Amino acid sequence: MCRVLIATQRALKNYDRKHGIINLLDHLEMECGGHGNVAILAKGKKVVEFIKGLDVTIADVDRLFAKNTYDYALFHTRIASVSSRSNDNCHPYVFNNSALAMNGTEYGLSHAGKAVDKTDSELIFDMVKDKPLNYTSKLLSAFSSVFVGFVDGKPYAFKNGGELQEYTSITENDFLFASSFPHDVKNVDRLFYGFSYINGQRSTTKPSAKPILPKFPPQIIPTLVD
Repeated sequence: MCRVLIATQRALKNYDRKHGIINLLDHLEMECGGHGNVAILAKGKKVVEFIKGLDVTIADVDRLFAKNTYDYALFHTRIASVSSRSNDNCHPYVFNNSALAMNGTEYGLSHAGKAVDKTDSELIFDMVKDKPLNYTSKLLSAFSSVFVGFVDGKPYAFKNGGELQEYTSITENDFLFASSFPHDVKNVDRLFYGFSYINGQRSTTKPSAKPILPKFPPQIIPTLVD
């Protein structure tokens, strides 16, 4: 498992004044990460800057987010439970002006991933990296993980399975979604299963039921992880 964050610049600045962005980044890394970090900035429908790798520190990400040259920011911190710690296995994956980060495990992609030596998150990004936002949203909503990312620089977030929360003490047109927040931070909502934020629009209706996911006996759980 990993931890993710996606936000507008104004929301990050607001949070930083009240609680310190570096404290949130440190919380996410310590909770379930630390085996490689990635941060991305997007502005004007383009990915304008990103840093990625095992050597990228929380302080590096904090300095990147302190800039004023972006509209949206994304952060992902990885923990490698089975697959190797490497720069290649750090995500979000970036292609032109699209990016994807994931928190979860898609067991149904295990055999396909092994066949081509790719993780589940990498396979999913291959499916959407050159596709428009409406296609991406339909495909990602069919999986069971949390996804955040960009299509042509436009941000999205999907909470399928897993955890995604929202910091609400910001202006109406801004957003700050993260896997979790420190316990002393107030004004945090846990988002419902099936929540999505797409092209500035958020879902308001909860699905009638969660999909039934396959269960695996412990001895045959696939080893593919994000």
